[in-house]
Amino acid sequence: MKQHLKAFARAVILVATSATVVGAGRLAFVETPPDLARPNSMSDPVEDAVRREILAKTPEQHQKPAPFLNLAIPDPLEIPKTVGLRDAPVDSDPPSASIPPRPVLGSPAK
Repeated sequence: MKQHLKAFARAVILVATSATVVGAGRLAFVETPPDLARPNSMSDPVEDAVRREILAKTPEQHQKPAPFLNLAIPDPLEIPKTVGLRDAPVDSDPPSASIPPRPVLGSPAK
């Protein structure tokens, strides 16, 4: 029961903290009156004219598709064949005499 109360208290604190942060953000950014000394981009007549001119142009259409490029896929084993060893290394290691024991599985409990 005590753990449930702790988890609930943490959730309440988290929600309260985030609510105050969101409230502060709204107060700082949304409800701030506009600064009359700075120009407003929405009332700029040049921006409207430029936007209308850009949107009036139609993008140029491509007359022909891009040419086909026949690209060869390289052989991934080509470089190791080229760089490979001239003589294979001699396997002089004796075979392992000790084989790890096989695990013994217990019988399932009934």
